[in-house]
Amino acid sequence: MTSTSKSIEQDVSDKTLLDNIFDYEAKMMLSVILNSTKAGLSMFMLSDEKYLFSLAYIKSVLWECSLLGHLNVFMLSDEFSPTKDQPNRDFHGYAMVFSAPGFETAYLHHIVVKDKYQKQGFGGQLMKQIICTHPSITLVCNKEMIPFYEKYALTNKGLYNVPDGDNFKLSRGLYNGLHIMSLNGNPTQSLVFMLNDNDLKKMTFGN
Repeated sequence: MTSTSKSIEQDVSDKTLLDNIFDYEAKMMLSVILNSTKAGLSMFMLSDEKYLFSLAYIKSVLWECSLLGHLNVFMLSDEFSPTKDQPNRDFHGYAMVFSAPGFETAYLHHIVVKDKYQKQGFGGQLMKQIICTHPSITLVCNKEMIPFYEKYALTNKGLYNVPDGDNFKLSRGLYNGLHIMSLNGNPTQSLVFMLNDNDLKKMTFGN
C-alpha cells in the first residue's frame, strides 16, 4: 500500500467523520482508565448505561475543545468522495494536538494508527504534518515510543512529574512511568491534556 492514495487533513470539517474519531478516541481512553487507575476498579462495575454515559462525557470534552479552537485533529484517510454505496469516509489514523492562548508550546496528545494500517509509515506522515503546523510541541509517552519521536528531533526530558495533591490520587496511574518529550519548546509552558480525579468522578458517577 503506497502513501499516494492517502491524504492528511487538519481541522477536519466533516462533523460525522470527526464524531467517529472522537468515538474511537473515547473508547480507547476509557479502556486505558479501566486498566490504569484506582477509579477503574469502580468502573468495572458500570452498567451498560453508565458505560455509555462515560463515553459520552469524554466525547463532550473533546467536542468542547474542538469548538473552542483548542483541539486540532489531523487525519489520515483514503482520497475518495463518498458515494451511495460507500457513504462514509473511513480514517486510517489521526493525531490530536491541543493548544490554547497563553501557552507557547502545543501539546501532542497522541498519534493513533488503526492496527491494520500500522507499520506502513502512516504515523510518520502524521508526525511530519504536525511539525509543519506546530513547530513547538510537547508530549508524554511510554518508554517504548521514545525512539519513534526521537526520529523527528524530539528530546526526552525524563520522567513526567505527575502533579501532587488530592486531585490526582485516582488518576495518577494514568501518568506514572511516562516520559516527557519536547521539540523547540519549554515543557513547562505547554498545555498538557490530563484527566484528573474530578473528571474521573464525573465520568464514573455523573456528578
